Amino acid sequence: MVTVRGLNRARTRGSFLISVFAHIGGKKRHVGTEGVLSRWHVEGCANCQSHLEARASIPLRGALAVAADRTQFEVEIRTRDGVLGQGSPALTAASVPRPLFSFKVE
Repeated sequence: MVTVRGLNRARTRGSFLISVFAHIGGKKRHVGTEGVLSRWHVEGCANCQSHLEARASIPLRGALAVAADRTQFEVEIRTRDGVLGQGSPALTAASVPRPLFSFKVE
């Protein structure tokens, strides 16, 4: 299971997709996607303000679940304004002072 947490919905206008990819044999393979429904103006909604964190849990199946500890994963957030991405935590921890989100492979 790949769990994505800490994504602040106030930073993104409207709904968006959280996708997980695995790098296998030099190719980027789609693992799964979860949609997040969100308002265009979160700051004007009291309920939205109390539930700002977007989360996703993407299951790993088959051989990918067995080899998860040896596989590099990448998460992309596809918004109307473009794609936000973050590779494996080990690769980006030093280069990004404050990541947009975090993810964990279980």
